[in-house]
Amino acid sequence: MAFASLLLFAAARWRARCPRVVRTADLVLTNAVAIVIGLELVCLVWSRLWPSPLVWDESSVASGLNACRQKPGSRWFGLPCNSGGYPDEQFFVAGDQDLVVAVLADSFGLGVVPHAYHFTTVAERRLRESFGTRFQRIAVHDFGIASIGLSHYLYLLDHEVLDYRPQVVAICLFVGNDVLHHAPRYAQSRPLTVQGLLSYQIAARLFAVREHGAAAAQLAAIGASEPGEIPPWIADPSLEPPSFPVEEYMRIEAERFAVLDASATATDRALGRVQDGLDYAQRRLGDRLLVVLIPDEFQVDEQLFEQLLAAAPHPQSIQRELPQRRIRAHCAARGIAVLDLLPALRARAAAGERVYHRRDTHWNAAGNRIGGEALGAWIAQRVGG
Repeated sequence: MAFASLLLFAAARWRARCPRVVRTADLVLTNAVAIVIGLELVCLVWSRLWPSPLVWDESSVASGLNACRQKPGSRWFGLPCNSGGYPDEQFFVAGDQDLVVAVLADSFGLGVVPHAYHFTTVAERRLRESFGTRFQRIAVHDFGIASIGLSHYLYLLDHEVLDYRPQVVAICLFVGNDVLHHAPRYAQSRPLTVQGLLSYQIAARLFAVREHGAAAAQLAAIGASEPGEIPPWIADPSLEPPSFPVEEYMRIEAERFAVLDASATATDRALGRVQDGLDYAQRRLGDRLLVVLIPDEFQVDEQLFEQLLAAAPHPQSIQRELPQRRIRAHCAARGIAVLDLLPALRARAAAGERVYHRRDTHWNAAGNRIGGEALGAWIAQRVGG
């Protein structure tokens, strides 16, 4: 208290002796604060009215969804996105004689393969083969939007998905970033820090676009391919160019590797939030809910895992299946159905089959086929029983 009083006394004496300097400093600081506030208000209004992949508000789930979803009619691997901006045929509301499955997913839902090879299409074909003419219409609605997570899935569940009367809703959790990077709540308050400013976030995204421009351009070119155009690496993965340079790919995977650290309090808290989000989904869906666990490549590829383990800050605390084990145990205690794709993908990779794109962390055609067959078989058994 005495120290604060001394500082106030010194500041008052300094202001009395140097009035011109003080007035100039006050003017500069006042203008700077006004500019920052004005810029922040402009960015906030812009993000809510015209959200885009560059300008959107992280504290608003709706803003993030509208910024990240595809534009209706825009082409993804030659297929026009439907009226909701999803990379699928037009959705329909399930009638009494229909079977509709809704799949909520991030960039795995958007997919980095043509529609015919995507895991939701594979699952849909599997269901049609299983049920024949038992249902009038069978469809797996792909609610895939890149760069979203569990908080967005819950929002979509309440505002879009349930309107289509699906018999099964599959929430796909990608261990790579859905656990640590996406808190499962509708809105997050932005911290009162420089990093919390929307204008700062936009500048950071702009820098990231410049830093990863080559990979983004390659992905955009692939997604905008002509109808019927099949990339050569669909049949032969060895022909596929890598998405990221080695250094950048390893940096991304090293950051995600923290989800396996059993000693990290951040990981424990994040898994707790995921469990809370799944509890909410169960309250809304009951036994229609299916949790699909999608592993990161470091859980499937032995060589990649060993490389990341050697560089990990706490290698003794790394548990390779920690997220799956925690989520499975939570769901088992509450009667939530789980489809864990790690064993199937790991078995095929151990047999020498490449199941992820090169330095990308998304499934290639083989990975999509494995995931789609497993999803279709699970739903066929559940609905058929």
